[in-house]
Amino acid sequence: MGWSGEFLACRYLQAKFYLILSRNYRTKQGELDLIVLNNRTIHFIEVKTSLRSHKNYSNILRVNQIKQKKIKYLAADYLFKQRKNYIKYYPNQISFDVISVNWSELLKFKHVLMHYPNYFK
Repeated sequence: MGWSGEFLACRYLQAKFYLILSRNYRTKQGELDLIVLNNRTIHFIEVKTSLRSHKNYSNILRVNQIKQKKIKYLAADYLFKQRKNYIKYYPNQISFDVISVNWSELLKFKHVLMHYPNYFK
């Protein structure tokens, strides 16, 4: 189910003219779901998917302080390893976002997608 949420998140971001730099960036320490660029800002995005049709906030609450710390560590690792490309894009800001995708059985598996830019610092 997570991969379908990430697919929908990518489609949503591309429709808003975000450039997808990486999907499922993996290291021994963990994984970043999406890394995108928009208006000289690099967004590190955690995608949370669930079957709950109500209470979108329940997904974003799953991005707790421990998960946020891990995302920041992985973001620093990515930026260090991609420093040559990073300079090429000339980004001037970093944003940690969460995208929540809720599937609804009641709505015949339609989805609700919410994007929370700058969810944490």
